[in-house]
Amino acid sequence: MCRYKIPRILVTDNGIQLNNEKFKKYCEENEIDLRFTSVAHPQANGQAEVANRIILDGLKKRIEKSRNNWVDEIFPILWAYRTTCRVTTGATPFMLAYGEEMIVSVEISHSSPRNPSIQC
Repeated sequence: MCRYKIPRILVTDNGIQLNNEKFKKYCEENEIDLRFTSVAHPQANGQAEVANRIILDGLKKRIEKSRNNWVDEIFPILWAYRTTCRVTTGATPFMLAYGEEMIVSVEISHSSPRNPSIQC
């Protein structure tokens, strides 16, 4: 969570690893709105399945030759998924979760079209 900022809302299933007092207290301390989906809520289940399918397809394409380096490939695939604009929402998943677009660390220290306030 600390790598890309703390989310405002966290939607999860009722898994015991996220539905316990310690995690609820953590969310409360960090002002995270913790929401649980219903097991019988097909829209939420379908969205998770689509996201998982896209990520797995990306992994399969990137690791065809060597099955051992999937750990090295997962972060670029997640970056691509989180920063690709969706037709249905007109926004990226990162924008929907955090309320602003993700920027590359180089853009923080150098001027760019998305960050014109910083001068070199």
